[in-house]
Amino acid sequence: MRATLYNVICLMCGFQVGHLAGRQFQPSHECVPDGRLIDLRRLRCCHCGGTVYLEAAEQPPRGALLAETP
Repeated sequence: MRATLYNVICLMCGFQVGHLAGRQFQPSHECVPDGRLIDLRRLRCCHCGGTVYLEAAEQPPRGALLAETP
């Protein structure tokens, strides 16, 4: 079964924070992760601090390496 794919988008500024495939999250190359696994319920935009939402995606980003989240 294929994992559901999502783009993680900021509700305030529209920045694409990263991508989510199943339970795996890949932050945007412009967002520097702090080295911790991210609780997606508390994820905020790395540019403006706004809340994020999930938007269905057709395919994973090219060359994406996805890290598993809790």
